[in-house]
Amino acid sequence: MGLMAIKFERDSCFVSLTQSGKEFALIENPVLDGNRYDIAFSDAEATFILKKIISRFKLENLLVHRILTELRNHSLSSEDVDKIFEEEKLRYMGKLAPIKRETVEQSKKYIVQERVATMSRLSEIGFINWQIDRSGYSTYALKRAT
Repeated sequence: MGLMAIKFERDSCFVSLTQSGKEFALIENPVLDGNRYDIAFSDAEATFILKKIISRFKLENLLVHRILTELRNHSLSSEDVDKIFEEEKLRYMGKLAPIKRETVEQSKKYIVQERVATMSRLSEIGFINWQIDRSGYSTYALKRAT
């Protein structure tokens, strides 16, 4: 994630923070600095994660920005987000190499897992509200502007 650096020297290993790690460590945190337990990350931390960490991962960055853009206009269901994943992954993979049918089918198998992981991150850093009804149906809404 670019927050830590490791240096190996003979039989020793030295771990330190990168410049980004130092920046992140110095941002005020509601739990550590404010004894708040209703949120895990401050607005500044959430913005840092979005701009300096997620942005390093090209496909996830594309997905997150598309999702947050769509959420500005309306809430999204699981199916809506799955469709976004499918479209963006196909577009991204198509730029890398010609897409084989098997690749597309294999990719579809993992979309739900990827959606859950990505939406969990966005929920944890406070950008979205994630509601799950009794039948397990998920709805997502924008919580914090980007």
